[in-house]
Amino acid sequence: MSDATVKVVVPSSANEITWAPLLDKLERFVYSANRRISEKGMLYYQARAIETGVIVVPSPANGNELQPLGSLRCADNQVCYFFNDTDPFWLMTDEISKSRGISSAYYPSSRTIIAFSPIRVDHELIEFLDQETARLHTELGTGIAKFDVRPLIGHQNFAHHVWNELSPLVETIWEHALQIRNLYVTYSPIFDLSKALPAVNVHKIVAEREALSIGTLWVPIGGAKVSARTKRLCLDASMEDLTADEARVLEEVKTYDNIIWVSVRSHNRTLVNQVAALSQICAGVLSLSSRVAVVLDGFSLPRDIDSNRSYRAIRFLDNSLQLAQQTASVADEVILETERLLKGAAKRMYNGAGVRLPLSLSLASVCSFYICHHGTQQHKVGWFFSIPGVVHTNRHVIASKPAGWVRDQSEGSLAPQYVGEEDVRNSAKVSEPEYFGSYDLVNVFGIISQASNIVHRKEPTMRVERRSDVINEFTKEFPQCRYLEVGLWKAETFREVIAHLKVGIDPNFRFSRADVEKPGVILEEVKSDDYFFGERHKDLCFDVVFLDGLHTFEQTLRDFNNALVKLDRNGVIIIDDVLPSSYLASISDPGLVSKIRSPDNPFNDNSSAWMGDVYRLVYFIETFYPMIEFALVKETQAQLVCWRRRTARNILGVGFGKVEAISRVDYAHLLADYKRFNALSLADIKSRYSSEIGSVSRD
Repeated sequence: MSDATVKVVVPSSANEITWAPLLDKLERFVYSANRRISEKGMLYYQARAIETGVIVVPSPANGNELQPLGSLRCADNQVCYFFNDTDPFWLMTDEISKSRGISSAYYPSSRTIIAFSPIRVDHELIEFLDQETARLHTELGTGIAKFDVRPLIGHQNFAHHVWNELSPLVETIWEHALQIRNLYVTYSPIFDLSKALPAVNVHKIVAEREALSIGTLWVPIGGAKVSARTKRLCLDASMEDLTADEARVLEEVKTYDNIIWVSVRSHNRTLVNQVAALSQICAGVLSLSSRVAVVLDGFSLPRDIDSNRSYRAIRFLDNSLQLAQQTASVADEVILETERLLKGAAKRMYNGAGVRLPLSLSLASVCSFYICHHGTQQHKVGWFFSIPGVVHTNRHVIASKPAGWVRDQSEGSLAPQYVGEEDVRNSAKVSEPEYFGSYDLVNVFGIISQASNIVHRKEPTMRVERRSDVINEFTKEFPQCRYLEVGLWKAETFREVIAHLKVGIDPNFRFSRADVEKPGVILEEVKSDDYFFGERHKDLCFDVVFLDGLHTFEQTLRDFNNALVKLDRNGVIIIDDVLPSSYLASISDPGLVSKIRSPDNPFNDNSSAWMGDVYRLVYFIETFYPMIEFALVKETQAQLVCWRRRTARNILGVGFGKVEAISRVDYAHLLADYKRFNALSLADIKSRYSSEIGSVSRD
């Protein structure tokens, strides 16, 4: 079928074509900023379709509300919705990298595609839609009373799976409490979704195109940001999925002080002098210290590649095994050449190319620095873990300055450092598109120098991505640590804390006790005031206390005072959410915040964050507690770490002097007084704590 048989129109104005108003309304419906769930959630139309069980669009014929008769899905999880209007048409969703938004309409009668932006015509799909339209031309009506809604997820590329599917799914369920009873999955390359989402019925289906089903509403899930919650979920699930042999490999690699991640690649933006350049880098890095090891990463095999026949249906299995073998072979060559340059180096190098994704992510979690190609392999380490890294690629990509974009696609990630254009020489292969062009790396010394800065740092790099990272840095300081957490919510942080004894209190548990309770764990479903003044545990003192209860100044002050009474002399109190993310998040009345954030309020900031006025406690401690030292964790901008000083601070002329004045401190003052919070890196906070306390011991 020739290109001339299908006309593609991209309206530039509402008057240019009859269907432009429809596309204009659709575009606003799908992408309008004030109607989407959140930055990390699903697109509005996806969440709305799952929640209400229907998709409604304006009819281009008369403007009336119109529902589809049904939908069909394609092998790549693209979905097409059929509308039996005066002139029947199909709405088609976009590719995975564009979040599966509705992107175009197809009219079989005129063989015309009206698109938001220029698209590539899939003639095979268009021919299939023509056949389906002919089959359905006798159908009556314009809608269905009740749809069988089928949320759809699954992509064989793990980066798109996490970035464009898992994060919007997880965030919309957790942050926005969207009820998803059934989930249809074609690929699950990182972990088994049925285990990670026990409340959802997960249906595993084959990735193949199906005929239109009347009354079926496939809803492909899409978004465009990797959330911190999703990263934790992926890493935890990967660790649990390791085989005994894979776990032994991880433990062996972890014995080194510094582990450097180095990627190898066999296609697209390939380093022509890969073996020579990478072996020089590895030799230079390994010569820095005998306590340095290198993990060579390459193509990673999806976790479900052996059990999921969808991979075979699209010939992905053979291609994957070939890529895994190719990158593993290149990694072997790099190890041999590095050994030639530095005798004994091979003993400290691990070939991680071609392994399963769970092991690859687990290895990335223990690395302190990475040296990567631009693309998926950098995402595997840079998107998941807040560690520094250097990226090499061709001059065309370097000139586009992509570091900020790469960082912004993942919550809490660091921007990688790209090599300079002078450090590479583009390949002479004229057949390669500029963006995917090969290149030579002509200067490796800058990369080795940056790795050296990590290896020779005074303090080990602390991975600070979540609350538990902060807490565990202090619990590990206490032998037989006794830990108290006030305010559990869903017990996510509580589960991740490592301590000999853990006590958690909350007036309303939002988790299953059976999933959390075990030896060494005590759960009390009571208000914090009742716990502190109750008879239970009245003689128990704690080494580390984490306060994350009701986010008001008054309640948090009471919790802080009560925690001080039960704190060991060398203990630490960590207060969460002391730095609100916005004015709305700083309002102390949660009911008022909910009203402002109602869907029909134009001042709704489309956020669920609420920290309240806990920030006022910082001013209170500064003014009235000369024996308490405090500092804000710079990496998270959320937790305040407090401990007892050996000598009192001079508080003359410090702070506001009166409690009434502190109660009037607003968000504007907070922004102006940021220095009062004493923001320091977690490493510096621990250093100050250690110098003040000395070695931890108990009387």
